[in-house]
Amino acid sequence: MFDQYLKRWGLSRDGEAFASLNGNLLPVRTAINLVDFYAVRHGRYSITEIFNPNGIYGRWNWRGIGAYLVGFIAMLPFSNTGLYTGYIAEQLGGADISMPIGLAVSALVYLGLCRTQNIESELTALGTADLRLDNGTAG
Repeated sequence: MFDQYLKRWGLSRDGEAFASLNGNLLPVRTAINLVDFYAVRHGRYSITEIFNPNGIYGRWNWRGIGAYLVGFIAMLPFSNTGLYTGYIAEQLGGADISMPIGLAVSALVYLGLCRTQNIESELTALGTADLRLDNGTAG
């Protein structure tokens, strides 16, 4: 049914390409999130600091953004989105194998970039960051 509306407005091909591209970009972000949670911070986060742009996590995570961009660029030769077909995808008869490539590359790049991060000082700050949550005075 949704496809009928897209066809009526002439957006069917563009809508499919957008969905394919979006479907290829989400796994890159997921890989970075999983590596951060399980390998870098081991599940230890401060809820209040996540929402504090001047806090221990900062406004932007340049390591995550860098890994995201490298993962996306690595996916391009393996992609077949409808709007773009990469060289390797073309050689594979149109097969889109970009998702596992993006997952692996972004995860490894993020893990490598995080080796320079001082997690111990972050963990020390976590000890006091969420104390206000326990007594109900956060906000």
